[in-house]
Amino acid sequence: MRYTASSALNCLYLVLFCLFAGPLASMVLAETELAPDSYVVKGGESLSTIARKHGVTSRAIMTYNKLDAAPLKVGQVIRIPGSSPSPAAPAQAVPLYVPAPIADGANPGGGDVGMALIIGIGNYEILGPLDNCREDAKAVYQVLLSAGYLPGRVVLLTDDSPTTENKATYTNIKRRLKQVCDFVKPEDSLVVYFAGHGTSIDDEVYLVPQDGDEKDRDNGISLTKLQQQMQSSKAGQKLLVLDACHSGGATRGVSGITPSLKTVGVHVMASCAASELSHPDPETKHGIFTRYLLEGLHGRADSNTDGSVTQKELFGYVQKQMIDWGLRSGKTQRPQMLSPTPDDITITKVAGGVRNPREERAPITAETSKGTLLPSKDPRSP
Repeated sequence: MRYTASSALNCLYLVLFCLFAGPLASMVLAETELAPDSYVVKGGESLSTIARKHGVTSRAIMTYNKLDAAPLKVGQVIRIPGSSPSPAAPAQAVPLYVPAPIADGANPGGGDVGMALIIGIGNYEILGPLDNCREDAKAVYQVLLSAGYLPGRVVLLTDDSPTTENKATYTNIKRRLKQVCDFVKPEDSLVVYFAGHGTSIDDEVYLVPQDGDEKDRDNGISLTKLQQQMQSSKAGQKLLVLDACHSGGATRGVSGITPSLKTVGVHVMASCAASELSHPDPETKHGIFTRYLLEGLHGRADSNTDGSVTQKELFGYVQKQMIDWGLRSGKTQRPQMLSPTPDDITITKVAGGVRNPREERAPITAETSKGTLLPSKDPRSP
């Protein structure tokens, strides 16, 4: 075989390539490898599910990456703020809140023993702020306590809770719902109240937690499954109250979620009908529906003065007051009641026993994070 100067030079190039190309390629690869805080979006993942996996908020990821509200794409590389190479602890590792036991015969405030899960979200990590919802939930919580529910048996979840386990996140809502449904007894009333955004995806209604998005079914609370879970509980009486609409801005929605509601063995009271707004009340720091709900629970709905407020009494009172309010304000918001049976159920007991409807009732107040519910006019006044 004959070698020329050219072939010898080529051989030299080949030797040099073998000596340096490997390390050089490794250096280039190292330059293009992902940073330690980076994450590649996989199929079926959303911003909220990724945030939950890494123990951060969706808003933190959006801010860190300067993202808008557009859905993430498969293969997209994002950076996780404050992420650690070690995997996040499983959700089960978070200590569960256990309702306080009730002594035999304990029945403060004259009310029947019951359990409740109250949820109010005033600021969403992705969807932004929402008027009145947080204050609504805190006021309902206070009214139930005044009506005989024990503090240890009413769970309040809000976006501004000082404790992690009481934040209104997807994980906490699912966990706390399971808790109250597992602990409730046949003699108990079970009340679940939600004030916040709702959304409808493929004819299924979802409640949106504070770390959720209106387009993300994986991080939404399925209303059908929620009702099924309530129905499977041992509670003798079950009521689901929704002051929620489709999200669409800083107020509670652009159209009601009621058209997609299907009652599954649970009495459901919703704040408005299809294509109606859930309006705020200019006189108080509450939604107009929850304002009259609070009044009714506090005793004004006790139309037969027997010392208790039933579901039918409560809805009748709220419906009448909102019709009167609509005629005064020129706005239309019609509350809805969906019941699986014609049975009436007792929601609360009126503290102090039977009241005379002719007597002037005391002003109704309910503590909120920003103040109190203003005294309302007597329902008989125009």
